[in-house]
Amino acid sequence: TDRARVESALNEKTMHDPEEHVAEGLGQQWVTKEKILTLRDGVWLNDEVITYYLLVLEARNKAAIAGSATATSEVVERMMAADGHPPKCFIFNTFFYSLLTGEGYNYARVKRVTSRKKVDIFQYDKVLVPLNVRKNHWCLAVIHMDEKRLDYYDSCGSDNAACLQALVSYLQDEAQTNNHPFKPQEWTKCFPKSIPRQNNEVDCGVFILMYADYVTRGAQFDFTEADMPALRRKITLDILNGSSSLKGGKSDDSDDSD
Repeated sequence: TDRARVESALNEKTMHDPEEHVAEGLGQQWVTKEKILTLRDGVWLNDEVITYYLLVLEARNKAAIAGSATATSEVVERMMAADGHPPKCFIFNTFFYSLLTGEGYNYARVKRVTSRKKVDIFQYDKVLVPLNVRKNHWCLAVIHMDEKRLDYYDSCGSDNAACLQALVSYLQDEAQTNNHPFKPQEWTKCFPKSIPRQNNEVDCGVFILMYADYVTRGAQFDFTEADMPALRRKITLDILNGSSSLKGGKSDDSDDSD
């Protein structure tokens, strides 16, 4: 059952080789047995886990946009935004923001990221940017292309004006590179406060993954710190399932489905 798979994955006693791949097949990324153990309760999430799960979310979003036949009508309905369509989302990897802003803002360091992927970010509804603040706290910035707004989600409630300003500068440079009109004064920067918050020092990684989960589905946040144990198991199951995992949100699928 799914519950048994999750329990086995999170059981240190089943680790025969720390470098064993328990999930792979999305891009050039994989998750090892040692790293998936960081999804146990009370453990700081490993970067490898965060990177892979964001790929799962992106694959799920692409499948929803394409109307994947593997998604049940119930799942597709849960993934729809208010206007009846899932938001088209692009997710930068966990290294993008540090490349953009490390040692000061430098567009040249990331200029080729989208061209290598043959991506025009201005054709997306939402662009997600995960960032590791001071290498000890995960946050998520979301560029709402469809609303000309940038949101900064911090499960501890802090603002980061420098981050959003850097992203506006990035949008301006990227627009110039790709011959798109862009007026920075038309964009607003927001720091939502009525969002799920953490009350410990280890769950920020889980929080940004769930922020990303909900944003890519066009859904309203409805989870809390109390849901973290169940959400850690849900993330584990989604990772084990890889790109085939199309379900989202706060559910007990990892406990009850076969």
